[in-house]
Amino acid sequence: MLSRLPALSFTLLAVNAEIIAVGSELLTPFRMDTNSLYLTEQINQLGVEVIFKSVVGDDLAPGCSRAARAVSFGDRDFQRRSWPYRR
Repeated sequence: MLSRLPALSFTLLAVNAEIIAVGSELLTPFRMDTNSLYLTEQINQLGVEVIFKSVVGDDLAPGCSRAARAVSFGDRDFQRRSWPYRR
C-alpha cells in the first residue's frame, strides 16, 4: 500500500519575456521581422507574456547595450536563435 504524500503548496509567478532581434537588414524597409512574431506566438502558448521587443543592428556595442538593459529589468533567460530563420 502506498503511503499518502503530503500536500504541496506553491505559488506560480508571472513570467515575462523580451525578444531582441539582431540584424542590420531588419532596420531597413526591405526586410520584415517575422521571426519575432512567430516567437511571440510560441512563447504566449507557454503562458509567458512578451513585454518588450527590440531590433538592433549587427554592431556589437548596441547589441550588448540592449541585452544589458534587458537583464537589468530582472531575471531573464536568454536563448540565442540562429539559422534557419523563419521568413
